[in-house]
Amino acid sequence: MYMISAVEVVSPEGAVIWADPHPASANSQRPFALQLGKESIDSLKVFKEFSQQMVNIEKSGLTVRIGCVNVSVKVTIHITMLDRKAADLISGLGGAYCDLCWASTKEGNELEKVGSWRVERTLENTLAIVSKIGLNKNGDVINRQGDRERRYGVMRPPSTAKTLVSIAPLHMLLRTTDFVWKLSYHEESAVVIWGKTNQRHGWIADAGRLRLQEELKERPGIRIDYVNPEGGKSTTGNVCWRFLGDPGVKENPPNDR
Repeated sequence: MYMISAVEVVSPEGAVIWADPHPASANSQRPFALQLGKESIDSLKVFKEFSQQMVNIEKSGLTVRIGCVNVSVKVTIHITMLDRKAADLISGLGGAYCDLCWASTKEGNELEKVGSWRVERTLENTLAIVSKIGLNKNGDVINRQGDRERRYGVMRPPSTAKTLVSIAPLHMLLRTTDFVWKLSYHEESAVVIWGKTNQRHGWIADAGRLRLQEELKERPGIRIDYVNPEGGKSTTGNVCWRFLGDPGVKENPPNDR
């Protein structure tokens, strides 16, 4: 489902006349399109038409009738809050570590560089890379091993007429909870290796995870990392808020450490 919300109204002088205090709330959203099926390159091609309409509205503006007066409104539209898979497919940046900046995977794990990255990827510089490198017979950007400094993760031409600035608070919340949860059960199991490098490490870490899940059963609404019969995991946004915000979890973590 594609949603849109009004964030603020600003006067020609720059004064904020009105602003939504909760722009990410479900109550603030209005749907403008419903598309069935999973995200894919083909299903998201329609997004280019949507984004072109946004560009046209920005260029022409809108006329709103208030009482007996027609008011011309200049419109600025930002495309945000797409999940990572959809953002990668629409932007064509499926091979990039980040859709917003130029950081590599290695740079993303260098603590001294945290905070130094700038949000500066644009549709224009993605199109420039596509034009410079060219496409193969499948319509994808030609890629070669070790060509990061040339391609920067661009996999295919973008399916959008506007730059995406996709920041998804819900997905950040989910990934933060996953990170804290994994730290907790690894510490519980005394497995200091992050990845499951062998079967034995996997068994030990999983045993710690099961023990912590048993402890958390005493805290209503906190069911983390269970497999749902209909697919996916039980770690929803609401579960994350309860887990990270629970006073008992903060003051007395599941592993008592």
